[in-house]
Amino acid sequence: MKLNTPCQDHGRTRSIRGGGYVVVRYQGRTTSLHRVVFMEANNLKPADLEGLVVRHKCDNPRCINPEHLESGTQQENMNDMISRGRSSKRPGEKNHQAKLKLRDVEIIREMKGKCTQAELAMKFHVSQKQISRIQRGERWRS
Repeated sequence: MKLNTPCQDHGRTRSIRGGGYVVVRYQGRTTSLHRVVFMEANNLKPADLEGLVVRHKCDNPRCINPEHLESGTQQENMNDMISRGRSSKRPGEKNHQAKLKLRDVEIIREMKGKCTQAELAMKFHVSQKQISRIQRGERWRS
């Protein structure tokens, strides 16, 4: 995402939550510094953000530039993480724990109805349940 202003680092050398996020006391409650900055910049109260998170458009957890912050749902935050390639859960072959290759999955899908899931599970060294999920499109993304 292209932003018109630079990040503003919070300047703290240590954070309580880890990952660069600093927590502070605000109106008698412990909350993230970037959340406080967003509320102050937008004249909001904590109740106005009930059920929402404050997201970093710049992907920099140390940034407190109000122009780089926006409110949203946790799901939107997770979607941002995935679309920007910051998820530790890599899909398909990109996942270091993947037992199957893309070609294996293609074969498993092509074989639907031609042999049993148990036979495929033995051939590819995965569970029958995993074969079922792959064939239904519930598992394994490329």
